[in-house]
Amino acid sequence: MEQTLAKRPVSMKDVAEHLGVSKATVSRALSGKSEISARMRQKINQTSEKLGYRLNPSIQDLVFKSRNGITRNIGYVLVERDFSDPAYASLIDGIAEGIKKVQYNLILVKLTGEERDIFDLPPMLRDGRLDGIMVTGNINLSVMGALKKLNIEIVALGAYSPAVLKGVNNVLTNLEKFAYESVEIAIKNGCRSIALFEETPDKFYTLQIYNYIKAAAQEYGIEFKDENFYQGSGSYSGATSVMKPVLKQKTLSFDCIICRDFRTAEEISALIMGRCGLDSEPDMQIVVSRPYPHFNLSIPALYLNGNYENVAKVGIELLIDRLTNNSKANNPVQIKV
Repeated sequence: MEQTLAKRPVSMKDVAEHLGVSKATVSRALSGKSEISARMRQKINQTSEKLGYRLNPSIQDLVFKSRNGITRNIGYVLVERDFSDPAYASLIDGIAEGIKKVQYNLILVKLTGEERDIFDLPPMLRDGRLDGIMVTGNINLSVMGALKKLNIEIVALGAYSPAVLKGVNNVLTNLEKFAYESVEIAIKNGCRSIALFEETPDKFYTLQIYNYIKAAAQEYGIEFKDENFYQGSGSYSGATSVMKPVLKQKTLSFDCIICRDFRTAEEISALIMGRCGLDSEPDMQIVVSRPYPHFNLSIPALYLNGNYENVAKVGIELLIDRLTNNSKANNPVQIKV
């Protein structure tokens, strides 16, 4: 059987015969139908991966746009986040801007973050419809492991641990630059003691931001106490539950709060407005990176223009370069923007 399979693409029938089940059972499992048990689905997924099965392009209308198998499709893969989030929406804008210059198609794909193998991935990813992908969001080792099995070029956008990024190209915001610029603009506006809010605790980039802010504060002689490093409880947990009790206090030990994420900064600005009232000047500053220049908070704020679009543009340029020059064998690169 192995000799036969080597001469032609593996079919769904081959997977069924290998397991001694019906072709319909395999089809239902790979289509995510609920009537298939978890155990059987796992067996079918593992066997399909072992045999190298992919959906038949002629049956699934997977029309390649050139004879050499290039689809000219690029995927923007978002893990456990929302496309409506301003940060990720601005990444789409940057990718779209960069991709139109090279006449590739942009495909949006959303993952839950629970994907463990190649057959947990949606058909758009697993069945050869994309030449390469740009991935961001809450990427974990399991998801990245599944994506690597696609054997296509990958560029990760954002700051992640070396373990997650192993063997993967990476483009990210220069977090050290953000930290120092945040402290500098705070000092220029008369602030002498700062706080920091990050929504997601125990993440690689959260610890990096904290360390860079702390180093910048020490270098510039401004106060940053560990107890003024506030963290949310996880993705989209927001800032209100953590910061409301803090901002209700009469006296604060900081006169400026740095918040990298515009969405959570909106919550904090509303709390500051509630603290001071509509007719009073806020008694503290807020430093925030905004994804678009026209985004403004409800109180006067110190803005750093986010470079999300630039990160995306550099990412798409890197991806296209790797695809065009067939440089998959080269070592992965990391670029800070």
